[in-house]
Amino acid sequence: MGDASCSISKDGHRRRRTGPGLALQVMKCETHGHFTVYPMGHVPYGRTAVAPVNVAGDPVRVGAAAAPLAQWRQTLFEATAAVSGPRWHRELGRADAVQRRQTEEAANILGLSPDIDQTLAERIRAELSLPGLDHDKARRDYAAARGHVERARAIVPLLQLLVVNDSLCARVLRAGFLAGVWGRPLVVEVHTKKAFPSPGTPPVPTRSAGDRTPHESVAAPPGDPP
Repeated sequence: MGDASCSISKDGHRRRRTGPGLALQVMKCETHGHFTVYPMGHVPYGRTAVAPVNVAGDPVRVGAAAAPLAQWRQTLFEATAAVSGPRWHRELGRADAVQRRQTEEAANILGLSPDIDQTLAERIRAELSLPGLDHDKARRDYAAARGHVERARAIVPLLQLLVVNDSLCARVLRAGFLAGVWGRPLVVEVHTKKAFPSPGTPPVPTRSAGDRTPHESVAAPPGDPP
């Protein structure tokens, strides 16, 4: 992980008020300085999980009697999962600005935003293993929607099509990276030593290269301490 000259070691923990809700492992690189390892499902500066997974990356399961999209509550897709007409505000208890931001982030991650061109949207769709016709329809519906409630409703069909399995977290992290929602995630599978995304995968720029270190947004593989 990192350059050939990197020498990396653990260097304590730090606590956060938001995000995973547990102490995060701080690492020290002799070449590039300190960085933080986030548990699966969380990204730097994120307040909630990016997918319905636990800190080991295992999907959260819900019973057959659960409400639609119940497993997506307590994630950044919460506004989309909760959209239901007049209950929209009461269920979340959040201001319009928060719901609007969550809706916009969800649309970017799923490749629905009009700011994402068709070529990039197709790459995101493929990463998420979403059906092409359904994705095209959702893009049209989202572009035609008026107000963030209608936009959230346009997202719901795609969220229902996302398969909740062991690869879900990796798929969402890759999609968010391609959409420019967060920086390049590095997840190392401890047995194969494989990482994603593959080197050279270009993101939509979100910040200047000087704002990031080579170790930004490193997610802890299952079994490692947070």
